[in-house]
Amino acid sequence: MYSACSGKFQSPINIDMKDVLHVKLPPLRFEGFDEELEDAILTNNGHTVMVSPKDEDSDDVKVKGGPLKGAYVFKQMHFHWGMNDSLGSEDSINNQSFPMELHMVFWKESYGSYEKAIEHKDGLTVMAFFYEITMNTNKAYKPLISALEEVKGNHSNKHMEDLPALKKLLPQDRVHYYYYQGSLTTPPCDEIVTWIDFTESIPLSPDQVNQFRRIMDQNHRPTQPVGERTIWFNVGPGELIMPYQQESSATTAASNKLSSLKDCKEIIKISYFQLSIFGWNILSILAVGILITLKRNLRNGMLNPSPSHEYATVPRNNATKPIFSSLKQLPALA
Repeated sequence: MYSACSGKFQSPINIDMKDVLHVKLPPLRFEGFDEELEDAILTNNGHTVMVSPKDEDSDDVKVKGGPLKGAYVFKQMHFHWGMNDSLGSEDSINNQSFPMELHMVFWKESYGSYEKAIEHKDGLTVMAFFYEITMNTNKAYKPLISALEEVKGNHSNKHMEDLPALKKLLPQDRVHYYYYQGSLTTPPCDEIVTWIDFTESIPLSPDQVNQFRRIMDQNHRPTQPVGERTIWFNVGPGELIMPYQQESSATTAASNKLSSLKDCKEIIKISYFQLSIFGWNILSILAVGILITLKRNLRNGMLNPSPSHEYATVPRNNATKPIFSSLKQLPALA
């Protein structure tokens, strides 16, 4: 029914850290994240629990910069979780899942509305944050999690006026993140999303995570093939971009086509150089061997044998002259 769900740019994916390419992008800029959500709706839509601001308030919350071209307006945020702590997140890192994941959905402001934005390949961006289990209760999440009891039924909702500012729900590090082109993780699975996955996780206590599981056991989609997509990682200010990263299959293929001739020339140059060095090494070894032999013979007085082919028995001082006469007859080593 939804043909896009079997496309080549589907989400979620597993992010293999050895395959990512490091970049240094302009800072992400968050507007309206300091303001409390004074009027929002908490909804159980049958697939997840979602928090949506009133329409007149949503335009005040935006994100721009980083890999984004233009400003994106906040639409809603929702959650994905699993039946136990070993799974629940949609994206994974090095095949490691997290117990929960937060998705903050934004639409591109220049398209005028969410409905028009989803008609374009760059219409949406989703900021994703992973959760980790800790023994301490996350106080910023108390109002939200306390309200979950009232939206257990499908398509139920609750009006909320006491949600904290968005930045209090998020980790402090919003500089380090992965990003890639993907899709919605629920039907119609449209491939219109720039995904931004932050590396620092959000702490929740075991009881806080279990409150989501009481609504439904799990609601996460399995990871989809990465295919030929490139996954990028943004480094922080003052940090060095890694000099070498394992490239994706698409990047590797393109690189091989463009540089094959250059690589062949370099291999020929290196091989010639190595052969030259090898030749000089052989000559050096031979020269050292000859000199060692000469030195040993000099010590033993062997360079002036007697006519009867026995070693000369003349005193060492008398043997000095014929020895150096013989040395003068040796060919030059250079």
